[in-house]
Amino acid sequence: MLKNSIKSEFFNSLVLLLVFRKILKHVNYMPQTMAVTIDEEKCTACGACVEVCPVEALKLEDKAKVDPDVCIDCGTCVDECPVGAISL
Repeated sequence: MLKNSIKSEFFNSLVLLLVFRKILKHVNYMPQTMAVTIDEEKCTACGACVEVCPVEALKLEDKAKVDPDVCIDCGTCVDECPVGAISL
């Protein structure tokens, strides 16, 4: 029961963040980028970050790539990367 409550709160927080981001873009107050940075030399293309991204901002090509227009800078991928190739 508590686990579902935590998941629900996390989801609600993400939704609010996305709505807030859309509002800021609409009024032209959005910072230039809110995307994580991927060190391509460290990236092993394991795909762990792609699997956990809640907004599907990461794609796996030869290395992980981030779409800065989609990334909400939540840091989920940073914690998941086994080689520390992703930073905020």
